[in-house]
Amino acid sequence: LEYGSVTFAPDNSDDQTVSLLGIKVGARMSLPVAPGVHAIPYLTMRYASDTVQEFSQSTLLLQAGADLRISPVKDVFIYPGVGLRYGTYTPEEGESGSQVAIPTVSLAVDARITDWLDWRLGAVHLDISNSGESVVGGVGEGQKLRFSTGLGMHFGDWSIDMHLDPQLFTEGVYLLTGCLLYTSDA
Repeated sequence: LEYGSVTFAPDNSDDQTVSLLGIKVGARMSLPVAPGVHAIPYLTMRYASDTVQEFSQSTLLLQAGADLRISPVKDVFIYPGVGLRYGTYTPEEGESGSQVAIPTVSLAVDARITDWLDWRLGAVHLDISNSGESVVGGVGEGQKLRFSTGLGMHFGDWSIDMHLDPQLFTEGVYLLTGCLLYTSDA
């Protein structure tokens, strides 16, 4: 369960008031199916609502599927997966939209580099169909291929997971300085 909320109201009444709310609820389990192989079914629900000045919108995203966790060698895990995704976008004014991605196909690798550092790499392919004029979560219709990478650090009972934006490798200094003008729909 994840929850986040923030409201910003500047002193100057000409500036924009911003209010954001996000909730994520998920469940998954691991079922052994063979030596070194586990099936991991999952279900996730995300809700987000934001308001900038008088404009409000909300997004609901439901995802379900299953991954396999295959351990071919010690401290290396491969996760092939398949699932489906449904999302809705509801602006305060204007036309609502919905989105279906059937199937979502993914592949990920998780490798322990040292006793305190993990490296993750993954990709997901989505075949998205939209209804309505609105896009859901900034994602348009069509086939999308997304890549991600990240690190996991472990210090005793503490763990830190970091996701690195894929644009870091292609737009590095611009992304880090905030001067990136390009936005992706993927």
